[in-house]
Amino acid sequence: NKKFKFVMNSLNDSIKSGDSLSGALAKFPNIFPKLFVSMVRAGEESGDLVGSLGIVSTQMEKTHELKKKIQGALIYPGVIITAMTGIGIFMLIFIVPTLTKTFTELNVELPKSTQFIIAISDMFQNNTFALLGGVVFFIGLIVLAFKTSVGRRILDWTLLHAPMISRLVKETNSARTTRTLSALIISGVPYLTAVEITLGVMQNSYYKEVLKKA
Repeated sequence: NKKFKFVMNSLNDSIKSGDSLSGALAKFPNIFPKLFVSMVRAGEESGDLVGSLGIVSTQMEKTHELKKKIQGALIYPGVIITAMTGIGIFMLIFIVPTLTKTFTELNVELPKSTQFIIAISDMFQNNTFALLGGVVFFIGLIVLAFKTSVGRRILDWTLLHAPMISRLVKETNSARTTRTLSALIISGVPYLTAVEITLGVMQNSYYKEVLKKA
């Protein structure tokens, strides 16, 4: 990796010129997060840099394993929802029109729910590309909205209260909090500093608030 090779050479040059390892790492915040740098600094101050690096390594492996478990847990419902949506659209475009012809020939009054489904089917048939474009546009707007502070707040609240996934979200955030604090404190980082660093690691705004109060 040429980019990482450049970073390693830069670290080497910084240390040769008198910088500490933690100071050299801090120059690349996009590669070495604050958590990583703080634990290295604590190891330098305590005289046990090897121990701190070992803890950092273990922490990163556990974080990676946790991410894989979360992704694995979300794949199944994601596939099911996608398949259901696809089947629903397919039926509205190709199956319902056939049934509509049958109902028309029978000349009977249909229930409101059936009329509603037929109306949606007609919309999809006559405006397929416009509706699909509208759906894509709507999803894009939602994604942009969630990037704002208010939108992110709404998303965080929804994830904490949504059926089926709320427990997973709570356990994931709790695991991230305790693992990060544990690794920092074991490395010798002062408790208040450890809480501040953990605050930066957390993604859910409600968990951030709890840590600020703590």
